[in-house]
This record gives sequence, structure tokens and C-alpha cells, in this order.
Amino acid sequence: NTLSFNGASTNTTVINGSIVDGVNPGGVGYNGGWTIINSTNTYSNGTTISAGRVVTSNLTGAFGSGAITLNGTGILAPAVSGTIPNSIIFAGGTPSIIAPGLDVVVDGPDINLLTAGTTLTVNVNTLTFVDPVRMAASWTLTTGGTGLVVLDGGLSLTGAVAPTLLVNQPGGM
Repeated sequence: NTLSFNGASTNTTVINGSIVDGVNPGGVGYNGGWTIINSTNTYSNGTTISAGRVVTSNLTGAFGSGAITLNGTGILAPAVSGTIPNSIIFAGGTPSIIAPGLDVVVDGPDINLLTAGTTLTVNVNTLTFVDPVRMAASWTLTTGGTGLVVLDGGLSLTGAVAPTLLVNQPGGM
């Protein structure tokens, strides 16, 4: 069960009420437009941001308890500095984490880079991954934008061939 928000790039959806699991676990998909999340949500089957921009000032409760999957041209845009407790999966395309001047910490148990050729654009003051970032063989991740990316937990490489991490970031890594 997935609740999907599909909007044109000029549409804005504001979520003020909570999204919760029903009889079966549910997830949420964002596929275009701007979505502003003001609520605390408790659904458990994950969040997928494939297109559009998702903005929230509630980093600890906006995305339920499942993993956040960023792919396609999806943009995660925290409106405040803080910690995102969810796992994050980067699953292809050109996703972004955009929060100019803010410090964002990702402290979910898993940070996974699943699809070769993913280009993650980061525009924050500091983006910190607390747990190891897991990269599979034949992987390339390119970060761009401003700010600093901190890999507190380091990189966990899997597969027979070590992947490549490309950094194109004026602020450093």
C-alpha cells in the first residue's frame, strides 16, 4: 500500500494531518511538485522521493519509521538543521539534498548506494552520515554543490571490485 503524491512542478501540496499505517503497513511516494510536511507520521513501509521537492521542519517524524529512498530527480529539502533518524537509500538518477546554510545529520542504521552512476547533489552547510555508507562494486557517487560532507562512519565497500567515490565539491569532504 503506497500513498502517492503526484503533482506538476508548479503544484504545492501541504500535509498537516498524520499519515499512519492502516490494516497493512503503508509507504508514501512523492513524484513531482513541492510537498511541505508539517505533521508527524507513523507509517512504516518507507518513503520514496522520485521527483519534486519534499520540504519539512520535522526531521524526526515526517518520514515515518521506514527508509527514505531518493532516486530520479527527487529533492529532500530540510527546512531546519537537525537529525534525520531514517535509513537513506540512494537508488539512481540525480537526487539532491538541498538545505543551504543548514547542518543535516543522517543517523539511520543504513545508508546505501544501490545503483551505479547515481549523482547526489548536496547543497548544505554540513551533511554528516553517522553510520557507514555502504557502496557496492562498480559504484560511482558524485557529490556537487556547496558545503561539507562528513562520513563519520566511513565507507563500507562490498563486492570484488572497489567502487569509486568522485568528489566535486568546493567545500570539501
